[in-house]
Amino acid sequence: MRDAGWDVEVTWDGSVKGNYPADQRDRWWATMNDCQDQAKAQYPEPVADEPGMTAAYEAEIENRDCLVKAGYDIPDPPSLQQYMDKI
Repeated sequence: MRDAGWDVEVTWDGSVKGNYPADQRDRWWATMNDCQDQAKAQYPEPVADEPGMTAAYEAEIENRDCLVKAGYDIPDPPSLQQYMDKI
C-alpha cells in the first residue's frame, strides 16, 4: 500500500489501517485487493495436515479445561474427528 502511495499503518496483527478521501475509495480498494493477491501468491495458505490439526485441537482442549477450572461454563468440545471435519 505504501509503495502505491497510501499513508497506512500496519497493526500488530498484520492488518492495514489508513484513511482515504471519499473520491479515492475505488482506488484504495483496488490497491488493497492487488496487495492481498500479491500476499496470497507469495504466502499461500498452509494446508491443514493431521498432525497440525491434532496439535491445534489439543491446544483448544487445554484452553477449554483452563476456562472450566476458572469457573466458566463451557460446552463439551467436539470429538477430534468432528473438529477436523470442520477445518
